[in-house]
Amino acid sequence: MVKQKIDLLKKVTQCVDSFNRNSGQYSHTLTKLFSSYLKDNSYDTDTWIKFALISHGLLKNDAQAIECLTTILTYNPGNLYVTMLLIFIAKKTGSIPDDLFEQLCNLQPASKELLSLIEYQKSWYYLEKDESLYRYTLENSLDLCGKFVWNLKALGTFYFLDYKISTGRSLFEKALKNIHHIYSMDEYEHIGIINIDEFFNARLKGTHIMQPMVMMMINALTNH
Repeated sequence: MVKQKIDLLKKVTQCVDSFNRNSGQYSHTLTKLFSSYLKDNSYDTDTWIKFALISHGLLKNDAQAIECLTTILTYNPGNLYVTMLLIFIAKKTGSIPDDLFEQLCNLQPASKELLSLIEYQKSWYYLEKDESLYRYTLENSLDLCGKFVWNLKALGTFYFLDYKISTGRSLFEKALKNIHHIYSMDEYEHIGIINIDEFFNARLKGTHIMQPMVMMMINALTNH
């Protein structure tokens, strides 16, 4: 299995590197590579997640990504990263289903950083439903971990809209200080295609962020 997986990852990396030159051809090849490997290694969670990330980020096939992730939940129903990825895709494609939100709420990792990200994702569910719970979950997220960017930006934006300008500015300033790396737009689009840690850094934490978003936050500080 180890050699088979190493061979798979080499071929996947080659396809990803060549993808922009012939996306149609390599889209089919990538799907075939993963499907063939996972047919014989159906409990390889790491590879299912990689397939999901590539399906979502590179192939733009969220239905396929969801299928990969829900397959993992059939044999590992409490998988934290899988649930959080499903929440992310659900938010991007529409609304978060109640049963998936309940699954998120049942996650209890020991890490305060992960608990912070869970609270941040809970805020997505409440955004259009309950303003007080939206603010409450964002505040919980910050109390658990103040090292991220997106939760600070979200709560800062909430206070700007509520005309609490000094509080909003303070949160935006903290968010900018938490940025570790700035990507160009082209780079950012393909971040986290294979590596889930990179995906979380960019999409959930915001510590690795694209340049236009940095400028937006700086402009918001200038204009308030």
